[in-house]
Amino acid sequence: MSLFAKQIRAVNQLRGWLAAENCFYAKLLCAALVSVLAIAGLATFFIWMAYGEQKEDVSRNHALETLRMANSIENDFDGMETSLRAYLFTRDASYIETFERRKDFMNSRIEELDRLISGESLQGKRIVQLKRNIDLWYHQVAKPEIQKTAQNQVVEITTASLGKSIIDETHSIFENIQQTARVSLDGLWAGRQANLAYEALIFIPKLKSVVSEMEKSQWGFLLTGDRIFLDTYKRSVGEFYNLHGYLSVIEAGSKSQLAILGKVRGGLEYWLTQTAQPGILAKQEGRNLEATLSHSSTKETMDNVHVAIGQLERNEVNLFGKLNFQAKLQRIAKTCGLAVICVLATLFLIASSWYSFKAYTRHLGKVESAEEETRSIIATVADGIITLSDQGIVLSVNPATEKMFGFKAKEIVGHSVTKIIPQRLFVHDMTTLGRGTMMAVGQRQNYYPFPIELSISEMKISGRKSYVALIRDITEHKRTEETLRHIGMGVSAATGKEFVRSLVKQLSKALQSDFAFVVETIKKGDENVCSLVIAEQGNIRAKTNYRLAGTPFEEVLKKGFRAYTDDVRTHYPNDEVLTELGIQSFVATPLVDYHGRAVGVMGVFDRKPMENIEVAESTLQIFAARAAAEIERQRFEDDLGAEKERLAVTLRSIGDGFITTDVDGRVLMLNNVAEKLTGWMQEAAVGQPLVDVFTICNERTRKPVHNAVERII
Repeated sequence: MSLFAKQIRAVNQLRGWLAAENCFYAKLLCAALVSVLAIAGLATFFIWMAYGEQKEDVSRNHALETLRMANSIENDFDGMETSLRAYLFTRDASYIETFERRKDFMNSRIEELDRLISGESLQGKRIVQLKRNIDLWYHQVAKPEIQKTAQNQVVEITTASLGKSIIDETHSIFENIQQTARVSLDGLWAGRQANLAYEALIFIPKLKSVVSEMEKSQWGFLLTGDRIFLDTYKRSVGEFYNLHGYLSVIEAGSKSQLAILGKVRGGLEYWLTQTAQPGILAKQEGRNLEATLSHSSTKETMDNVHVAIGQLERNEVNLFGKLNFQAKLQRIAKTCGLAVICVLATLFLIASSWYSFKAYTRHLGKVESAEEETRSIIATVADGIITLSDQGIVLSVNPATEKMFGFKAKEIVGHSVTKIIPQRLFVHDMTTLGRGTMMAVGQRQNYYPFPIELSISEMKISGRKSYVALIRDITEHKRTEETLRHIGMGVSAATGKEFVRSLVKQLSKALQSDFAFVVETIKKGDENVCSLVIAEQGNIRAKTNYRLAGTPFEEVLKKGFRAYTDDVRTHYPNDEVLTELGIQSFVATPLVDYHGRAVGVMGVFDRKPMENIEVAESTLQIFAARAAAEIERQRFEDDLGAEKERLAVTLRSIGDGFITTDVDGRVLMLNNVAEKLTGWMQEAAVGQPLVDVFTICNERTRKPVHNAVERII
């Protein structure tokens, strides 16, 4: 006995034991054991959840610390830029002290940030690049400019000389580091209620950066007069007020934080009105800037602003830590409470489930078996099956319906059936008919219509009326009918000069191709002259003296039926017709007369890849046989007409009078001598009885003789 069979047998024995009425105490013991295992599982689950949330807290604090550290480093770098520009403008040595102090702070923070993100390869590469850019800026821009200024050298300071390209690249690296940290924070806070302290910690560094950007842009404009710095200054002022307003809303519940925000705004506005704006105006008007700035305490004012922002951030960090600790306590309490509730619920569930287990299991087994059988039938049937409410709302669909209409089940279920069957009054017809079959038009995704056959049945579930529709795609059936109709119209077309044109039109419609064509070869001397007739959506174009060399038509004449389902132009790049029409696929067969000689080529070509080559080949064989017969008939008529013309020329050249008649004795032709002898011109004599045109008299009696033609016949 196989392992699987043994397992099946053991399961059956267990089911029989549970269903039996004996061993009641043993069953109670088993139920107690199951409940203990369930409680242990729930306890493990909640512990795991608590551990996961703890890891999430650690990750969130790590990402927040990375973001704050990156912002601090960027602010230090901005402070270095500001101090450099202030020194270049004022030559005040105190700015160099600030510059070096900022540099030392920045280097130590960079090392700390490097240790903080040591396990992140991408962030680590950015730190290496950041160090390289800062070092490059310091040695190639800042240090040389400081030395030149210290030596009282007069050098024109421009945006480029301040290292704008290196600075922009460095700020881009800062933005990438901060963006990665922000993405991590957003992912960790997803699905949780972010508190105001977290939002404040995000926006305070931005406020600090905006203030630094404002200050260094002011110094940059005073140094270079470049409007780029002026535009950056104005934009930074606007961003400061936006951030200040947003932080004021966030900190509305903290008077101390609002007071610090007011101090920041007051200090900055004092700097704007007393230092920045007068200096910028003086620069624009070409006045002496040193006189304008001499009465302002620029450095002290901005230092106080930065100190206030730092205090604001430290207060918010402390508040955030308290909130995190409170959230941790709440999480522990919630987890314990949920665990207790789950234990109680498990006990009640076990107790109630035991009494209903036997009947429920038996009933559930029957239901599941029936449902599984029904689902298997619906899932494997080739036709589409949908269930509808009496309002025409789709309740369910099977996989065949999804494949047929090109929609996923979730895109159809819950929507009106008119989304896939846009038949007018379909719902009315369905509810009126109740049961039966109807023809309709389905609509695939992207609004592509196709014919379908619907078999509708009415059913009632829990007193509610609904309908089941069996859908069959009859596109191929309709296409076959249409093909047969066009074949019949094509091969039964009248003969004559318009036959070929009518035939290629019907061939194009029968195979639903962009173009159908007929090539006819005519022997003239030692060379073959070809004519090409192409049907394009009911329009005919013809080309005489068409050269076959290097074309697929030549290959068909030599080798018989040929089909290129795609990329035919790669095989015949020099064919002008294929290139002009943008042809991708080609199918053709030769036209053969009763002697077995090829007299032409018939086929279709398309601007898209072609499918169903077998159908195209069989259809072409029918059309080709009819076309070859018609071409041969036309050639026979042409040969017969030429022979008649040669006979007429011969008769006209005879020196005696010559008259030809039909079996009824009516004149068919007179030569020139007969016209002179009878006095009748050929145009007038044709169709007249011979006795009226030429009367024969007896030589002796001079009386008319009987009709000689009647005697001969």
